[in-house]
Amino acid sequence: MARPSNVLEIPASNNSDHSAAYPVGLPEFFILAFSDEGDIVVDMFGGSGTTMIAAAIHGARCRAVELDPRYVDVIRRRWTTWAREAGLDPGSGALE
Repeated sequence: MARPSNVLEIPASNNSDHSAAYPVGLPEFFILAFSDEGDIVVDMFGGSGTTMIAAAIHGARCRAVELDPRYVDVIRRRWTTWAREAGLDPGSGALE
């Protein structure tokens, strides 16, 4: 049986703002396998925004849900930093 954990070699996440952050390579694997550029990727547990970044890297759009306000700010801050570094407009929800 193949699982991402035994077929993928992904460097560990360096995101320490969330207790369960995972590396961009994990959602990236599934986004590349199951979506096309321009598709909408839904992340029902937004966490630290990793899936949003992976989707953007590959031209997909992401809609994320996060109930914990602390992590909503983590996502917004991380997205803002990533988008600006990538030369993209982080949008009206940008957070320094």
